[in-house]
Amino acid sequence: MDVTRREFIGEAAASVAIVALHRKSLGRRAGRDRGVVVLAEHSRNPESLAGFQAALKASPIAGDGLVILPAATTIPDATVRFVHDRLRRGATIIFESGAGFLSHGADEFQRHRALLEEAFGIRIHSPVGLWPGHGIPYVEYIWPRATLIRDYSRVVPVTAQRGEVIARANGLSVALRRRWGRGTLIFLGAPLGPALLFGDAEARQWLSHCTGIRS
Repeated sequence: MDVTRREFIGEAAASVAIVALHRKSLGRRAGRDRGVVVLAEHSRNPESLAGFQAALKASPIAGDGLVILPAATTIPDATVRFVHDRLRRGATIIFESGAGFLSHGADEFQRHRALLEEAFGIRIHSPVGLWPGHGIPYVEYIWPRATLIRDYSRVVPVTAQRGEVIARANGLSVALRRRWGRGTLIFLGAPLGPALLFGDAEARQWLSHCTGIRS
């Protein structure tokens, strides 16, 4: 198979980055040899981080190859390459946007938006508050199963340039799924971690069906 110079350099850079990341003990594994990595150092919300960690700690894992970025915004290039490599190898990546936890008009939101579009082909819009409103606010998931999860925070609308919309809130698309190499990228514009932390049964069931984590 012929490989161009650009492809060779790209693959080499990714390999070097991944080795460096492992030397730095990137992320926090959910358990020994469980194939799950939580990239805690990029989280912008402690409740979201704690929620995913609690769900992983309490539940056995079926299978492997899961990387979670809880409430993340901007991430360094080395982490982007790490995520791309895991996707090509067949992993499931859950990228929960932390934009809803940022101050309105923050420069970090603009950097987050640019990162998502350039690195993952995802286009997001300004955060929208779900509360107060008419009735109890819900995020309606349509994949991998129909699920309603209460959410009183702010969500980040997303445009599916590639992939499929998997959740909506107040008529807005707030989550999507797309195939990437042999893997799957799941982007959450609605925070799931806090619901996991407070033991929301629907949130834990959704995560179970999505990742193979048995609740």
